Amino acid sequence: MQQYGRQYILQVGNESESIRINNLKVKFKIKHTHDKKPNHATFSIYNLNPTHRNLITQKQYTKVALLVGYGTLDDCRLLYAGQISKPKTLREDMDFVTELECDDGATDYRNAFMSVTLSAGSTHGDIIEQCLKTMPNVQPGVIGVDSDVTLTRGRVCYGSTRSVIGQIANHHDADWSIQNGRLIILKADYCQPGEAAIISQKTGMIKSPRVTNGGMEVSCLLNPMIQVGGLIRIDSIVDDYDGDYKVTTIESNGDTHGEDWTSVITAVNGKFKKAKKVKKSKMKKGG
Repeated sequence: MQQYGRQYILQVGNESESIRINNLKVKFKIKHTHDKKPNHATFSIYNLNPTHRNLITQKQYTKVALLVGYGTLDDCRLLYAGQISKPKTLREDMDFVTELECDDGATDYRNAFMSVTLSAGSTHGDIIEQCLKTMPNVQPGVIGVDSDVTLTRGRVCYGSTRSVIGQIANHHDADWSIQNGRLIILKADYCQPGEAAIISQKTGMIKSPRVTNGGMEVSCLLNPMIQVGGLIRIDSIVDDYDGDYKVTTIESNGDTHGEDWTSVITAVNGKFKKAKKVKKSKMKKGG
């Protein structure tokens, strides 16, 4: 992947309209984890025009998406998508700085509620489908568990949707999370589908990997192809660190008009099976 000529697109808006920012100064901090709690991000946008500042601070604009890439704007890919929870505008010397506190899937995580009865013979996949019907802001993602497990008797699913998803995940000893608006459920020995993203000196590795209590830690230039639950392939000048790893945490920091444009990745080594993508046609919203 080309690693020079960095580009970005920040989209802020609602269901019907949005603004597209690609020339103002923007700073951001983003943390993706495999934990069920929504992924958090902060954005600082410098010198938006007053109309757009007001649309954000008055909460008429509630969604944010950041795309990054290298070369041209057409090469940008999604790095983060979420909902704005706490907007405000501050004065910093001569600049007006609009600050956004954001969380991925937070509204559905907090508020989604379900009350449905499934008959004997229904599967864990059916339960997941019913869960997604109560989460209008979350799309089907990938499922790395045996979703064909069958209920021997009827089951009443009543309560917060996150609790029901948690029960399914716990049954399989799996993690679940919302990643850029998609539901991900993965056992320890499963990963997201797709090829491993190569991290080397040629593709943007910064310094050398190091072993931590959480796994292997490696720093690199921002790469939207690297996702929590996905594979990376470390190709270091220190051969001991080389191999395929499953990503558990990504901490990304950027300054569009400064030097910061990096991610710190934590990942675990092992052999992993590819999870299945859930087809959108199977799971319809509503009901």
